[in-house]
Amino acid sequence: MRTAQLKGTQTASLAAHGVALDQGSALDVLTSTDVMGAADAATIHDNAAKESWGDQVQAANYRSQASNANPWAAGFTSMIGGASTVADRWYKYKTATKGVFASDYSGTLS
Repeated sequence: MRTAQLKGTQTASLAAHGVALDQGSALDVLTSTDVMGAADAATIHDNAAKESWGDQVQAANYRSQASNANPWAAGFTSMIGGASTVADRWYKYKTATKGVFASDYSGTLS
Protein backbone atom coordinates (compact mmCIF):
# COMPACT_ATOMS: atom_id res chain seq x y z
CA MET A 1 0.00 0.00 0.00
CA ARG A 2 2.77 2.43 0.92
CA THR A 3 4.73 1.44 -2.16
CA ALA A 4 1.77 2.28 -4.37
CA GLN A 5 1.35 5.62 -2.62
CA LEU A 6 5.05 6.40 -3.01
CA LYS A 7 5.02 5.44 -6.67
CA GLY A 8 1.95 7.60 -7.24
CA THR A 9 3.64 10.57 -5.60
CA GLN A 10 6.80 10.02 -7.66
CA THR A 11 4.81 9.69 -10.88
CA ALA A 12 2.83 12.86 -10.18
CA SER A 13 5.94 14.83 -9.27
CA LEU A 14 7.90 13.67 -12.31
CA ALA A 15 4.98 14.31 -14.65
CA ALA A 16 4.38 17.75 -13.13
CA HIS A 17 7.94 18.66 -14.05
CA GLY A 18 7.47 17.47 -17.61
CA VAL A 19 9.67 14.37 -17.31
CA ALA A 20 8.90 11.43 -19.55
CA LEU A 21 7.99 8.45 -17.35
CA ASP A 22 8.74 5.69 -19.84
CA GLN A 23 12.47 6.22 -20.29
CA GLY A 24 15.75 7.12 -18.58
CA SER A 25 16.11 8.02 -14.93
CA ALA A 26 12.39 8.42 -14.32
CA LEU A 27 11.77 4.84 -15.45
CA ASP A 28 14.69 3.68 -13.28
CA VAL A 29 13.26 5.45 -10.21
CA LEU A 30 9.79 3.97 -10.72
CA THR A 31 11.21 0.49 -11.36
CA SER A 32 13.42 0.72 -8.25
CA THR A 33 10.35 1.68 -6.23
CA ASP A 34 8.56 -1.45 -7.47
CA VAL A 35 11.58 -3.68 -6.72
CA MET A 36 12.08 -2.27 -3.21
CA GLY A 37 8.35 -2.57 -2.51
CA ALA A 38 8.43 -6.24 -3.52
CA ALA A 39 11.50 -6.81 -1.34
CA ASP A 40 9.76 -5.17 1.62
CA ALA A 41 6.67 -7.32 1.07
CA ALA A 42 8.83 -10.46 0.93
CA THR A 43 10.57 -9.47 4.18
CA ILE A 44 7.24 -8.87 5.91
CA HIS A 45 5.96 -12.24 4.68
CA ASP A 46 9.16 -14.00 5.83
CA ASN A 47 9.03 -12.38 9.27
CA ALA A 48 5.38 -13.38 9.67
CA ALA A 49 6.22 -16.98 8.72
CA LYS A 50 9.07 -17.04 11.29
CA GLU A 51 6.81 -15.63 13.99
CA SER A 52 4.13 -18.19 13.14
CA TRP A 53 6.69 -21.00 13.36
CA GLY A 54 7.84 -19.73 16.76
CA ASP A 55 4.23 -19.65 17.99
CA GLN A 56 3.68 -23.21 16.76
CA VAL A 57 6.82 -24.42 18.55
CA GLN A 58 5.74 -22.66 21.75
CA ALA A 59 2.29 -24.26 21.50
CA ALA A 60 3.89 -27.68 21.08
CA ASN A 61 6.03 -27.02 24.16
CA TYR A 62 2.95 -26.06 26.18
CA ARG A 63 1.11 -29.20 25.01
CA SER A 64 4.11 -31.32 25.99
CA GLN A 65 4.29 -29.76 29.44
CA ALA A 66 0.55 -30.25 29.91
CA SER A 67 0.71 -33.89 28.90
CA ASN A 68 3.59 -34.48 31.32
CA ALA A 69 1.65 -32.99 34.22
CA ASN A 70 0.05 -35.93 36.01
CA PRO A 71 -2.61 -34.96 38.55
CA TRP A 72 -2.45 -38.44 40.11
CA ALA A 73 1.25 -38.01 40.82
CA ALA A 74 0.61 -34.60 42.36
CA GLY A 75 -2.13 -36.05 44.56
CA PHE A 76 0.05 -38.97 45.60
CA THR A 77 2.90 -36.63 46.50
CA SER A 78 0.48 -34.53 48.54
CA MET A 79 -0.84 -37.64 50.29
CA ILE A 80 2.69 -38.82 51.15
CA GLY A 81 3.55 -35.37 52.49
CA GLY A 82 0.36 -35.35 54.58
CA ALA A 83 1.06 -38.80 55.97
CA SER A 84 4.56 -37.69 56.91
CA THR A 85 3.15 -34.69 58.78
CA VAL A 86 0.65 -36.86 60.65
CA ALA A 87 3.39 -39.34 61.59
CA ASP A 88 5.66 -36.54 62.79
CA ARG A 89 2.93 -35.00 64.95
CA TRP A 90 2.00 -38.39 66.36
CA TYR A 91 5.63 -39.03 67.29
CA LYS A 92 5.93 -35.61 68.96
CA TYR A 93 2.70 -36.21 70.85
CA LYS A 94 3.81 -39.64 72.05
CA THR A 95 7.22 -38.40 73.19
CA ALA A 96 5.68 -35.39 74.95
CA THR A 97 3.21 -37.58 76.83
CA LYS A 98 5.63 -40.44 77.46
CA GLY A 99 4.54 -42.39 80.48
CA VAL A 100 1.08 -40.81 80.61
CA PHE A 101 -1.53 -43.31 79.45
CA ALA A 102 -5.22 -43.60 80.13
CA SER A 103 -4.57 -46.84 82.05
CA ASP A 104 -2.30 -44.91 84.43
CA TYR A 105 -5.05 -42.47 85.35
CA SER A 106 -6.79 -43.51 88.55
CA GLY A 107 -9.60 -41.02 88.26
CA THR A 108 -8.40 -38.61 90.94
CA LEU A 109 -6.22 -35.58 90.58
CA SER A 110 -3.51 -34.89 93.10
